[in-house]
This record gives sequence, structure tokens and C-alpha cells, in this order.
Amino acid sequence: MGSNMNNIKVAHLVNQMGQGTVAGDIALSLNEYTNIDSVVISFQEPDDYQEKIPVESPSNNQVDKNSLLSRFSWLKQAVSRFDVIIVYHTLSGVLGSILARAHEIPIIAREGNDHRQFSMKVRSARTLTNLLCDQIVCVSQSVVDSYCGFERIVPNSKFQVINNGVNINEIDSARHKQWDLYSEAGIESKATVVGTAGMLIEQKNHSLLVNAIHSLAHQRNHNIHLVIAGDGPLLNELKQQTKDLGIADFVHFLGYLQREEVYKMLHQIDCYAMPSKWEGFSAAALQAMAVGIPCVFSNIPSFSSQYPDNLVYFHDPNSVMDLAEALESALSDTKDIGDEGRQFVLDNHTTKIMSEQYTEVVLKLFS
Repeated sequence: MGSNMNNIKVAHLVNQMGQGTVAGDIALSLNEYTNIDSVVISFQEPDDYQEKIPVESPSNNQVDKNSLLSRFSWLKQAVSRFDVIIVYHTLSGVLGSILARAHEIPIIAREGNDHRQFSMKVRSARTLTNLLCDQIVCVSQSVVDSYCGFERIVPNSKFQVINNGVNINEIDSARHKQWDLYSEAGIESKATVVGTAGMLIEQKNHSLLVNAIHSLAHQRNHNIHLVIAGDGPLLNELKQQTKDLGIADFVHFLGYLQREEVYKMLHQIDCYAMPSKWEGFSAAALQAMAVGIPCVFSNIPSFSSQYPDNLVYFHDPNSVMDLAEALESALSDTKDIGDEGRQFVLDNHTTKIMSEQYTEVVLKLFS
């Protein structure tokens, strides 16, 4: 193989391509900022993604999507046409790594979350993928550190940290989108609004945030509202919590939003909160910082190790009082950290910077 980027074809293999699939962002940034030709391979039928991202799937290759054997045969042929394979998810990662190894194609495994939160079955499958691959790209050092027990069989020399990046231009242009948070949620214009976005699952710790809003609204007499973008299995439980606390009128569940709508929401809220119990390296956190609004994050390793204390209001992920006080500080924003946070993202975490780092890994494997 040569080392000319114009000759390199990279496949980003995922279980299913969707709007929030990070593989699409990485593929798009490589196509935009480098000469590497990137395509997403979706093992299952794609769902709601940007048309400008090139995607190969069973249906657009006339494959019987209901037949696992047919999809596997198609995947075998698809993988063979690329120079480097990047795998993201568990099932497609195992299959793709085996197929790529058979064709002697270099493999990169991208790891985006804390391994201690995975089931034994998932950890075992991902360990097999990690052993088959040539390089493991983790989104943060905290993800590297989360490998434990039998996973330590994976050689340390394979690990490299590449943080997520955000598209500043897309975030900025969303300011002009014809979508209004206040009208959508029925919030009066003079109210203070805290926002968050993410799946309604235990990891995101929305329950703590709801309790903190209750504390600010009822105990500290703030005219404050909370907007939550996202859907998930805890929706009904969280709605019931707001009713039990008597703040159902102050907490607004926006459901699943298009990415541009999430960006517009960020432009309209007064501060962004992310009280997660664990994370890999959150792109949503970067997106909020890029808007230039005050951000309140839990002091878990993946946040506290990445963001300087002077740019973020941190809190204990187990303390309602600590979160309420952090929100109060952010809303007064006496440090005026929003603009500094935005500059931090511009200097360190754009999709251009991310694509350059992935390019170095690809070139090293391809040369």
C-alpha cells in the first residue's frame, strides 16, 4: 500500500446509522477537511440521517435485509473494498473486525463510553474486537482507564485518545432556524431556562436535575424552567417525578429533536446542565460550550479531566444541593465564562481538529 491520502478509502462500520451516530460526524469531517474518502456502512437499515453523509446499507445494495446470512455476505463484500475499517458498535464491530482481518485490512476500534458500565457479554465481545484491531481510539483518557479485569489483556500500545469535535458553523447557523423554544414549550419570555439534551436513561441523571429545579423553584423562589430534549425509557418516570414534586408546569419534555433544533435550543437557554453519572466524552457538552452559554457539569472524570475549573461550574453527581448551587452560580455567571468556554472549543475541539487526528492514525496504518 502507498501513503497518498487520495488513494485511501475508509469505511465507518456501525450497527445502524442515525442522526446522532458519531460515525457520520467523523466520516463527514474526514471528507470535508482531508482527501480521505470516507463512507459509513450501516449493517442495519439507516434511520433519519443527513443525506450529505455517504451511507451504504443492505437495501441500497439490493440485499434481503431480513436475512442475516444475506447481510453478512453483503458485509463481507463491502468490507473488502476499503483500505481501513473503523468499527464503532458491538455486533458490527465483531463481524467487521473478523472480516477485515481475513482480508488483511487495518482496523481501528473506536471506543466512546465507560467500559465498567457495559454488561459482561458486551465487554467480552468488545475485547475480541480490540484484540483483532490494530488501533483503539478512545474518546477520553477516562475511557482508557475504564478497561478492567480481563480487558487488560488488550495491549496498552494499541490505545490512543482522540476527543470528540463539533461543527461550529452548523451550531452558529442554527441561531437563525425558524424554530422557537419558548413557543414550542409554552414558556414566558421573562423566565430563566435551564436546558439539557440526551437519552432519558440512568446515565444522564435527569432525576437529580429535576430535584435541583424543584429546589430552585420552590425553596429559593426562582422563576426557572427546565427543558429536556430527548426520549428514552425513563420518560414516564421522570414526568411522574415532576408531578409528585409539583413542578410539572416548570419542566418541559421536548421529545426527540432534530439536530438543528437542539442547536437552536442551546442558543435560547440561559445555561446548560449535564449531571451525568458517567460519560465517555460528551459531544453535547461541547456543543453547549460552543454556543457560549454557562455550563454545569457533574465532576465525573470524563468532565473534570477535560474542562478547566474556570470554564465550567462543576457539582457532585449525587448531591441535589450541590447541583442547585452550581446552577445558581451559572445563572448569575459572575465569572462570565461563556465566551471563554466557546474559545476553548474553537481551540481544541472542532471537527477539523478531530479529523486531522484521525487522519494521522489512518496514515500510520496505511503506510
